[in-house]
Amino acid sequence: MFAMLERNGTRLAQSLGGAWSVALFYFVYGLVHGGISRLAGPALALDDVKINVVAQSLEPGYHPDNPPLFEWLIFLVQSITGPTLVSFLVVKYALLVGVGVFTFLGMRLVVRDERWAGLGAISLLLLFQIGWNFHQAFTHSTALICALAFFWYALFRVIRQPTILTSIVLGLAAGLGLLSKYSFAFAIVCAVIGLGVTYRHRVRWLSAFKLSLVAVAVSSILVLPHAIWRIGETSAQLQSRFMDADASYWMKIASGLPETLWALVAFFLPIIPVLFLLFGIRWLMPGSGRPVASVGSELATLARNSALAGAVVLFAMVIFLGLDGMQERYAIAFLFPVIFWLIVKVGDGVGRIGTRKLLMANGAVLSAIVAVRLAQVLWPGEPFCSDCRQWIPYEGLGRAVQEAGWEEATLVGFEDHTAGNLRRLFPKARVLSAHIQYYAPPTDDNDRPCIFVWSPQLGPPAPDHVTNAIDPSTSKKIEVPWQRTIRSRQGDEKRVTEWFLGSLDKNPSIARSVCRPN
Repeated sequence: MFAMLERNGTRLAQSLGGAWSVALFYFVYGLVHGGISRLAGPALALDDVKINVVAQSLEPGYHPDNPPLFEWLIFLVQSITGPTLVSFLVVKYALLVGVGVFTFLGMRLVVRDERWAGLGAISLLLLFQIGWNFHQAFTHSTALICALAFFWYALFRVIRQPTILTSIVLGLAAGLGLLSKYSFAFAIVCAVIGLGVTYRHRVRWLSAFKLSLVAVAVSSILVLPHAIWRIGETSAQLQSRFMDADASYWMKIASGLPETLWALVAFFLPIIPVLFLLFGIRWLMPGSGRPVASVGSELATLARNSALAGAVVLFAMVIFLGLDGMQERYAIAFLFPVIFWLIVKVGDGVGRIGTRKLLMANGAVLSAIVAVRLAQVLWPGEPFCSDCRQWIPYEGLGRAVQEAGWEEATLVGFEDHTAGNLRRLFPKARVLSAHIQYYAPPTDDNDRPCIFVWSPQLGPPAPDHVTNAIDPSTSKKIEVPWQRTIRSRQGDEKRVTEWFLGSLDKNPSIARSVCRPN
C-alpha cells in the first residue's frame, strides 16, 4: 500500500513539475509578446476598443453575438489596473498560460512520456490561429481556446478517473466554455459524437450516467444568469450574421463549401508542413521504436474521432443551414482536440529521436513570430498595416478634453476607436459609443455634461442632426500629428488626425437620446 502511494505521489509530482515548466514557458512567451504590444504604444485597437466601452459595468450579457466571460475578466482586472492596454494584456496572456498548462495536463493523460507531453503543449503554438492570431486579433477567442484546453483535459480526466469531483471539474470547464464563445457548444457536440463512436468510451460513459448529470448541473448553474439574459433578447438581435437574406441558398452553399474547406486546411498550418519537412511521411507510419502512447492511446482515438466529427459538422452546417462567410478561426472549437492525436501520431512514428528536431522547429517558428511582430512595431506601415490604428495620437484628443474640463463628463465617441480610447484616457468619465447601441453604462448622475466627439477620418460622417445640436460656444476642432511616420505605397507618410467635439446640453432631447439612452 505504501509503495502504491509512493508511486502515485511520484507520478503526481512529475506531472505538476512538468506543468510548472510549461506554465513558465508560456508566461515568458506571453511576457515577450505583451512587451511587443506595449512597445507599439498605449492605444487600444480592433475589438479591444468595444470591450473597453462595455466593461464599465458587470452585466449578465453585453452583445448577442458573444457571451460575456471575456468582458467579465476585463472588468475584474480593470478594477485593479484601470481601463488600459495593460488590462487586456494581463487577461490575454493569463489565458495563454492556462492554454499551455491545460494542454500539457491533457497530453499527460494521453502519452506516457513527460517530454512528449511538454513538447505537445508547446507545439500547440504551431497552429496559426493560436500561435499568431492569439496575439493579433483575438478577444473572446482567447477565452474560448483556454476553455477548450480545460474541457478536453477535464473530459480525459473523467474517462480515466470517473468520480464526482472530476465530473464537477468537467461541468465547470463546460460552463466556462459556454460563457467564452457560443461555438463552444459544438465542441461538446463533437465530444459526445466521439464518445459514441469510440466503443470503450461509450460503455464507460453510459455506465457513469449519474456523473454526467453532475457535470450538466454544474455547467447549467454557471450559464443560467447569461442564458436568462440571452433568452430575453429580441429576435432581431438574435439573427445570425452568417445569414444573408438577399443571397440565395445555393449561392451561400457555393461560397460556404470552399470557405469551410480552406478553414479546415488552414487550421493545420504551419504544423503539418513542418512535420513533413522534419520527418517526411515517417511520422504517419507506425513506429518501430518505443511509442509515446500508453493506455491513453484510446484517448487519442477519442480526440481524433471528435475532430473528424467536427469537420463533418462544419460541412453539414454549410449544406443544411446555408451558412457562408466561414472564417478560419471558426474551426477552432471543432478541431482543437486533434492536437492530442497528432502528437501521439508523431511520437509513435519517430520516437524519442524526433523530440530534438521538433523542439528546434518550435523554436524557429516562434522566433519568427516574435521577429515579425517586432517588425510591425519598429517599422509601422504596409505591408503590416494600412490604417495602423494603434498609432492614432489619442493623447492629443485627451489634452483637449482635459483643457475643457470634461474629464468626468459623459463622453460619446461617434465610432468605437475614439470611444474605447476616451475611456482609457478618462476612467472617471461615463463613455458611450454611438455605434454600440446595445450598451449604455449605468449612471446615478444625470447632470454630467454631455460631450459628443467624432473624427471624419476614423469613421463615417456624424449625422447632421447631432452635429447641428452642438452648442457653438463649446465647439472645438483639433488637429493632432502622429508621432510616428507610417510607410505607405506612396512612401513615408506623416499623418494628422482631426477631431471635433462639443456639448449637446443646449438641446435636451438630443442630449437625452445620445448621452442617456435607455
